[in-house]
Amino acid sequence: MLPARDFLPLAIPAGWDYTSLWTNFRPLRRQKERLYEQDHSRRFPSMMCADALNLGADAVKLTEAGVQYFHYDIMDGDFVPNFMLGPDVIKAVRKVSAVPADIHLMVKNPERHLHLFDLKPGDMVSVHQESTIHLQRTLAAIRAAGAQAAVALNPATPLCMTEDVLPDLDMVVVMTVKPGFAGQKLVPATLGKITRLRRMLDENGYDNVRIEVDGNVSL
Repeated sequence: MLPARDFLPLAIPAGWDYTSLWTNFRPLRRQKERLYEQDHSRRFPSMMCADALNLGADAVKLTEAGVQYFHYDIMDGDFVPNFMLGPDVIKAVRKVSAVPADIHLMVKNPERHLHLFDLKPGDMVSVHQESTIHLQRTLAAIRAAGAQAAVALNPATPLCMTEDVLPDLDMVVVMTVKPGFAGQKLVPATLGKITRLRRMLDENGYDNVRIEVDGNVSL
């Protein structure tokens, strides 16, 4: 959980979890209580933690607070042992906020479901490497729909699984928990993975590819 008072200009609803996106992730010295420079990161509230009865009001408050994206965890009960959110939730939020969507598809064969989300310019869609046998085709389809494409790596998924799709990526999502449920403890070994990923991207000429860190992120 990120303390809202440290990172957002206005108060936001209590009880929110966050996904953090580093546009150019590089470790820095700890300065007081902050591990990373504010200007190099963005925070995305996770809509799976929203109060369903007050979703619209919460979305408006978060928009006024200046969040850059809403993070939507889409789960099918098959790829992960949980059911969560869906296209209708995103459509409902779009009625009260123009904040773009960061859509995390934790579903099998995600390429079959992209058409359901009415993707807009600026949206981001991440799919898991293990979720499709046609990863490159799926990433290309996301871009063709006008969104930015990302691959999500589970804690045990090695970085090498991204090597052959780097030209098709706008972002890599490093899962710091096992996907499926909120409130899990961060897997410590994944922190070194973030550093190794940034190095791999830079050394191969993909310094424009961003890194998103997903799962019980706190500073």
